[in-house]
Amino acid sequence: MSTNRWIKKISIALISIIAILFVFSYYISYFLNKKLPDVIAEKNDTPYNLKYGDLSFSLFDSSLNLKNVDISPKDSTTIVDSIQATGRIKEINIVGINFIKLVTEKEVSAYSIHIDSPVVNYYLKENKQKKDTVKTKVGDSFNVSRIKIKNGMFNLLSSSGDKKLVNVSNFNINFEGVKFNERTVSKKIPFKYSSFDIKLDSMFFLIKNRQIVQSKKVHFSNTTFELNDFVMKPLNRDKNKYLPNKTEADLFDVNASLLSFTNMDWGFNNEDKLYFITDKLLLKKPKITIIETDYSRKIDSLSEKINLKKNDANLINVKKFQIEKGKINSLFSDAKTTKYNISNVDLAIEGIKMNDFTRTNEIPIDYNTFKLNLSSMYYRLNHAQTLTASVLNLANSNLVLKDFKMKPIVSKTEFKNSFTKSNVLLDIESPILKLSKYKWGLKNGDFYFHTNSIKLNHAIVKIIEQKKDNVINDIKDDKPNKKLIDFNLSVDTIKVDHSIFSSDKIFEFKDLDLTILGVNNVNGKVFNVNEIFFKNPKFTLFTKSKKSNQVKNEVPKKVKRFDNSININKLRLVNAHLQMVPLDGDKSNLILKNIQLDARAIKINQNTVQNNIPFDYKFLELISSGIDYDISPIYKLNTSTIVYKNGNLSLQKLNLKPKVSRINFTKSLAKQSDLYTVSVNKISSNNFSIGFLPSKKLFIKSDVVVFDQLYANIFRSLLPPDDLSKKTLFSEKLRKLKIDLQLKQVNLVQSKLEYEEEAKKTKDIGKLTFSKINTKILNVNSGLNKKSLPDVIVDWNSEFMHGDLKVKWVFNPMNTNEKFNIKGSIVNLPAKNLDPFLVPYFNVSANGKLNKIYFDFDGDDENGNGNFSIHYNDLKVNVLNKEGDKRKFLSSIANAVVKNDSKGELKEQKVENVKRKQDKSFFNFFLACILDGLKKALLII
Repeated sequence: MSTNRWIKKISIALISIIAILFVFSYYISYFLNKKLPDVIAEKNDTPYNLKYGDLSFSLFDSSLNLKNVDISPKDSTTIVDSIQATGRIKEINIVGINFIKLVTEKEVSAYSIHIDSPVVNYYLKENKQKKDTVKTKVGDSFNVSRIKIKNGMFNLLSSSGDKKLVNVSNFNINFEGVKFNERTVSKKIPFKYSSFDIKLDSMFFLIKNRQIVQSKKVHFSNTTFELNDFVMKPLNRDKNKYLPNKTEADLFDVNASLLSFTNMDWGFNNEDKLYFITDKLLLKKPKITIIETDYSRKIDSLSEKINLKKNDANLINVKKFQIEKGKINSLFSDAKTTKYNISNVDLAIEGIKMNDFTRTNEIPIDYNTFKLNLSSMYYRLNHAQTLTASVLNLANSNLVLKDFKMKPIVSKTEFKNSFTKSNVLLDIESPILKLSKYKWGLKNGDFYFHTNSIKLNHAIVKIIEQKKDNVINDIKDDKPNKKLIDFNLSVDTIKVDHSIFSSDKIFEFKDLDLTILGVNNVNGKVFNVNEIFFKNPKFTLFTKSKKSNQVKNEVPKKVKRFDNSININKLRLVNAHLQMVPLDGDKSNLILKNIQLDARAIKINQNTVQNNIPFDYKFLELISSGIDYDISPIYKLNTSTIVYKNGNLSLQKLNLKPKVSRINFTKSLAKQSDLYTVSVNKISSNNFSIGFLPSKKLFIKSDVVVFDQLYANIFRSLLPPDDLSKKTLFSEKLRKLKIDLQLKQVNLVQSKLEYEEEAKKTKDIGKLTFSKINTKILNVNSGLNKKSLPDVIVDWNSEFMHGDLKVKWVFNPMNTNEKFNIKGSIVNLPAKNLDPFLVPYFNVSANGKLNKIYFDFDGDDENGNGNFSIHYNDLKVNVLNKEGDKRKFLSSIANAVVKNDSKGELKEQKVENVKRKQDKSFFNFFLACILDGLKKALLII
């Protein structure tokens, strides 16, 4: 009985408590419905008005339910930067809320908040104006274990509401462990959370009224971010046609099936600096078109340098960035012309980092590895050139290009007549191009590039057209001269194998194996090359005819500023072959065989480029197995070994030979001319140099030139008509020579000179021979650019027709009267030795002995005078008929008028007023003086 009574009491107590709680809950709900709006209106210092249709409260689970909630901005001047927004929420359900703190202290503490079907419209202000400086009071804290939003929609509208800038549809958001208090309110993300998960069906937003971005099925959480069917489009379009880009930034048209981040972590650290970490950023099957801005409009974000202060805090860390099967197309600002196009792009970049140190550099990103593969590439260098390749492979700092081509897209005429950044139009093909272990970037504002090696195989490089410097100067005279390479460059090895380099009608280099070692360019300072090595190259140079080289009234070309300094430590050629081919011919006229070249310390700079040979060097060694030179239709020249070493020249076995017979040569002549046959066993020269003056005139200089065992044969036929033009003397020839010739000494050693003449009335050839010539000639100088010169002194020693001949001949090239002195002697000359010349020329033979002949003549361009002496004995003259038999009667008459003996005395005679025949050579003039002395000494007058 007592037990039932206690049960009854307890039951009554429980029912009473429940009833009290129910009444209390009802009272609170009634209070909240009636009084809460007034409390909210009184205590609400946020920028919003809050209204709701229905409110219910449950004391049992401390839950609060609001339905049909409307949020709208209120007009207040006490809120800083108040915003304009409207919102409607179907239902808000808060579980586990502390109502006392909510009402009295405006602190929210709850287990969960569920928001159903919110629609938020945010109106973007065009010009934000600051309100009063009273800040929003948000209470001390906001702690909610879980916030869930489902079926939401967000719109960002223009200030007038007629333009939608952002739309997010059907989004579902879950936040766990949300905390908001005075410590977080000043942060860029003003609350903390333990995890979140966001999903939405679709979104789009506008970027600066230029681009629209869209995506479907977006998933965003602590560790994942996925955009499906990602699209970015430029707004300025005519249906599917791009319009010219007149903005200050590039425009993008992007389509990708997936943009995703894996194992992502992001936020702001204690210093409120953004950090972003992810294992993988993936862009799947993107199709990207870039419409570039006009360069003149582009914003220069690097115009001001930033002082670097190292901070090890990681801001961005992406373990891997990957593009799968992408296609990228870039257009110029006209939205029509393609700048570059690449297909089937597979890109993988690992270890991407950006921190306080890297982000202040011009290239703010660092990475560990970079891999790129694509199946085709097109790049437009400028309005005249394009680059293409069938395969590009970039991995572990190695680059491979297959079927690499650089092609012109304009004609030669269009290129020549238009402004270009380059003055060369190229056509290049190579099956493969490789770069290994390269690095690049920006340091102190300068771009740098380094690679271990560049390899090019079977390349064909053609220079289609090259503008003249004066044309380039006229076009951009007010612009500074461009550097040869305007960035910092270092290459350990450049290797070019089995390749061809050519320039139309200028040169062609075949079978080129080229190695370049140690390339180092310091921008704005110096370009250094350690070694350039050519192996087995075949060089062909195309030469213009003499007529085409003649330029009338040539205007001096303006000297172009050359702001480069180039140093080449060593240049070598091994087994090279050089040929020169006339443009109007089909075969080479000069061949230099088996060239071995070693040049050291080559320098090219502003001073050297003013010269026609635009470089200096400290050491040069050139070896060749010989020259074959087709000089003209008449002559050919060849040599054996040629050696030039640092100013010393040695040339073996030179031969200058006619290509035609004497008969055919004579038949081809309109006037008399000499035919030469020359050979030299060896030519050597000390301190020899050859080149061009700034005026383009050739110079040849040497201390000593030695012709060892020279043989020269001069043949002249008197059958053609005589050449009556004036023949200049050697002084005038040197004075008017169009090259700068400076030879301090010329030696002839053990040489031989023959002069042969075909007379008109006989088929025999007259012949004079100078043998065993040992001669020294001093001061052989031309008069080019000179006001005075030392005398030319010829010290001649030889045998003349087996007699001993000694001559000293002196003249000065700068004497316009052509004055000269020639004196010497002939000793022990048997008269019979003169028959090879006397018989065919005069039909006369001689006997006897000319013991001594002395002569000393002064002359000029018109007259010769001097002394002649002779000592002879038993001199007899035989007159011959055409068959060569002695004509006794005429011979007796001739001997009757000739003194046959000097009677042991030296017969001395004056040679006076011998007139020079202006159409004859110096030697004819000299012989006329000798004959005048002989006539006076030998004939009985």
